[in-house]
This record gives sequence, C-alpha cells and structure tokens, in this order.
Amino acid sequence: MIQALVQNISIWDTSITIRIFQWKKRRPLDLIMLAASYLGDGYFYGVIGVLMFIFRPDNATSALIAGILAFAIEIPLFILLKKKTRRDRPFIKIPEIANRIKPPDKFSFPSGHTASAFLMATVFGSVYPFLMIPAFLLAALIGFSRIYNGVHYTSDVIAGIFLGVTCAELSLFMVF
Repeated sequence: MIQALVQNISIWDTSITIRIFQWKKRRPLDLIMLAASYLGDGYFYGVIGVLMFIFRPDNATSALIAGILAFAIEIPLFILLKKKTRRDRPFIKIPEIANRIKPPDKFSFPSGHTASAFLMATVFGSVYPFLMIPAFLLAALIGFSRIYNGVHYTSDVIAGIFLGVTCAELSLFMVF
C-alpha cells in the first residue's frame, strides 16, 4: 500500500513537472522565469537587507539576526537532505525536459532556491508586515521558476517551501 502511494505521488510529481516545463517558448514568460531564478541566487536578499537598514532601521537588526540564524539552521538541513536523497534533476531523468539554466549542484531535492526565498519571505514578512504579500509572491515565483526552467520537480519546490518557512519560524521564535 505504501509503495503504491509513493508510486502514485511520483507519477503525479513527474506529470505536473512536465506540464509546467511544456509552457516554454513564450518569450516574455521565459525571460521572467530566468530573472526569477537568478533573483533566487541570494544576492537580492542582501540588497533587500541593506535597504531595510537604510529605510526601516527600527527592526533591521532583529531581521538580520533572525535571517542569519534561520540560514544557520536551514543550510545544514538542506545539505543533509541533498546528500541523503541524491535525487537526480528532472532534466537528467525525463527526456521531455531540458534545463534552461545551469543548476548549482547535481541533485534536486529539496530546492535550495525555494527554501531560501521562503525563508527570507517569512523573516521579512514577519518583521515588516507590509512586505508579507510581495515577499511571498516573489518567493512563489522563484520556486515556480525552478520547475519551469527544468531544474526541479514540483515536490522539490514543495519541500523547499516547508524547509524555508520552518527554519524561519524557528529562528523568529528564538529571536523575538
């Protein structure tokens, strides 16, 4: 029974991933998804942090501490999950998918870009509530772009969301 459940989830995961990837060759959407993936590389979060110190310094130090602590929790868990699962990326396993961007490492589970994006959205949105909706929309776009660009399965992104939000909430609990 469990094996059948896992197989059905795998079929669903692969099917959704292929459907999202097949939206390709729509020039504006391709450019948006490339840009979103590159935003998830991490440099953008530093820029946002600096802007918070300049324009909203009241809670910037607390946000910085919570963010650093959240990444201190998330990164080792992320590395452990990558090494334990060793899941090949979809463009390696599925002939219908080709990668549109170069992935940062060999394995796909969980999505580190998505974990980081949701971690930062949770921290920034909690410290600065006016950022909550735009931060989570951007995080969702980054996660979706990873599937669209052929480097992650849908379940990798879902796991990244869970990992990022959980680590951020834990750090916010410890800081505030």
